[in-house]
Amino acid sequence: MFLTLVSLLAMLTLPTGELPVPQPMPSAMGVSVAWQRGDSWADESLALLTPKLWMNWVFDHNEDAAYVPMAFSLKSIDPYLEAAKAATHKTWLLGNEPDLSSTYISPTDAAVFSQRWVAEVGAPMACCGVIVHKDYTGGLQWMSNYLAAGGVVPDYWQIHIYFVQNSFEWQLSLNSFVAWMEANDVVRPIIVSETAMTESGDASALLEYVNSKVDDGTIHASIWYSDLDYWTLWPQSDLRTEGELTELGELYVRLSGLGEPLAEDETEQPGESFTMWLPKMVSN
Repeated sequence: MFLTLVSLLAMLTLPTGELPVPQPMPSAMGVSVAWQRGDSWADESLALLTPKLWMNWVFDHNEDAAYVPMAFSLKSIDPYLEAAKAATHKTWLLGNEPDLSSTYISPTDAAVFSQRWVAEVGAPMACCGVIVHKDYTGGLQWMSNYLAAGGVVPDYWQIHIYFVQNSFEWQLSLNSFVAWMEANDVVRPIIVSETAMTESGDASALLEYVNSKVDDGTIHASIWYSDLDYWTLWPQSDLRTEGELTELGELYVRLSGLGEPLAEDETEQPGESFTMWLPKMVSN
C-alpha cells in the first residue's frame, strides 16, 4: 500500500505502541449495509453473507476488523476528527459522490479536507468516491479539479461504477479511470466502493466479473451495493431478503464469503441519475 510522507513521519515521531499500526485494507469483495436499518439488521447480514469487508457509509463499527469506516462528506473534516484519530489503523473511505448535484462538494473543499486528513489524522485514506462511467466525464473532471486545487494523492483511489448493462461496459468504465490516473501520473490501487447491476442485465454475471477483477489484482477491492437496497432502486442486485439469501446472495457467499460451503458447493465446486442520501449524523 502507499502511505503519504506526512503519515510516515507522524508514525515515526510517536512513542512505540501509542497508536495502532495502520493496516492495509484487505483485498476482497465486500458488501454495503444501510446504517438506517440498525445494528441487529447488520448483524444478520454479516451472519448470512460473511463478508471480508463491509461498510455502512458511517464510522460506527471500527472495532470490527472487516469494517470500513467512511467520512461521507468532504465539506469539512471536523465532524470526523475524533473518530478518525481513534481509528488510524483503519483505511478510511473519504467522500461519497461529490461530483453529483445531490451530494456535491467543491474540489477545493475536498482538497483542504485531504490536506487536513494527512496533517491531523494520518490514517490511510481512499478518496474520493466519484461516479466513473464510460460515457460520463463529470467524475473525472471533478478529480482533475481536485488535483489542481492541491488535493492529496491518496493511498487508494475510491470510485463508484454504476449504470452499465454488462461486464464489458463495466470494464470500459474502469478503463476510463485507469487512463485518467496514468495521464495525471497518479496511479494508485483502486477500490470500487460501490457497484451493482442497476440496469436490466445479468447481475450474477456482473458480480462474478467484478469479483474476478479483485482476484486477479486489477482492482484492490470492491464493495457490492448492497445487501438489501434501502431505497429499493435495484432489487435485481439484492443479496438477501428480509430473512434469507437471494440466489445472487448465495453466489456472493460462494465467491467471496467466509462461511461454510452451501450444500450444492460440495458437489459443484471442483476442489441514469438517481437521488442519493446523506447520513443524518453528518451534514453538508
